[in-house]
Amino acid sequence: MHPAAVVTAGSLLAGCVPHLLVLSGRLPHDLVAGGRIADGRTGRLVSAASVPVLVAEAGAALWAGRRTERARVVGGLLSAHAALTLVPQLLGTRFERRVAAPIC
Repeated sequence: MHPAAVVTAGSLLAGCVPHLLVLSGRLPHDLVAGGRIADGRTGRLVSAASVPVLVAEAGAALWAGRRTERARVVGGLLSAHAALTLVPQLLGTRFERRVAAPIC
């Protein structure tokens, strides 16, 4: 297993923590969504949708760590996704800039 795949999977799974805290009610929804979500119900729906996506991406990263040719494509797609999600996090709330952006 390539070490970068393990680090990538770990950071994706760490990204689940804020969403799980929103779902449990321990973290306000407006901290995670950059203030773009107006109500708690929608915030919980977004967090509930984000967790399985992040877990699937972590699994794909671990699979990509096997260094096969197709796995390199998956690794490239995950890298592109991380680059695209970094910009909204840097423009988001203080929580996103300080916690989520470095994880990305």
